[in-house]
Amino acid sequence: MKPPKISEGVFTDPDTVRDVIHNFNRDGFDALYPRYGGGRPPTFTLPQRQKIKKIALSVPTDLRPAVATWSLAKLAGYLVAEGW
Repeated sequence: MKPPKISEGVFTDPDTVRDVIHNFNRDGFDALYPRYGGGRPPTFTLPQRQKIKKIALSVPTDLRPAVATWSLAKLAGYLVAEGW
């Protein structure tokens, strides 16, 4: 099958299909398990993430200033106000 026809079946762009085919021709089955560069280092430490998760899972009306429900913007604002 040609890349445009394959892309219809897997709901992706024909260029992506071509890239996968080229990578497969170069690396064989290892191309199906891409190597990632690791990305950006974590911004928060594990204890900080655990504390943020605890706050996010808490009932927001129990905290000051009280809000009815958490949204990402409200959680971020609360964390900034608390010095995070």
